[in-house]
Amino acid sequence: MGVIEQVPKIIIMEVVQSTMDLLQSKLIQSLCTKANMEDLLKEDEKMQERRKVLKIKLEALQEAREISNQL
Repeated sequence: MGVIEQVPKIIIMEVVQSTMDLLQSKLIQSLCTKANMEDLLKEDEKMQERRKVLKIKLEALQEAREISNQL
């Protein structure tokens, strides 16, 4: 492939790359607003409930282990 055939491809690649960089920057800016950041970091209610259930089970297992160690 000669240089003449590569020039349009290089130009298109540069345009696409600069457009991707700009879009990525805009996306990050829109995601990083304070209100949106709090929403993104908020834990799902199902996960909160699962965490509570697992904590109760863990406490029960620890208590059972303590009882079995006393035997």
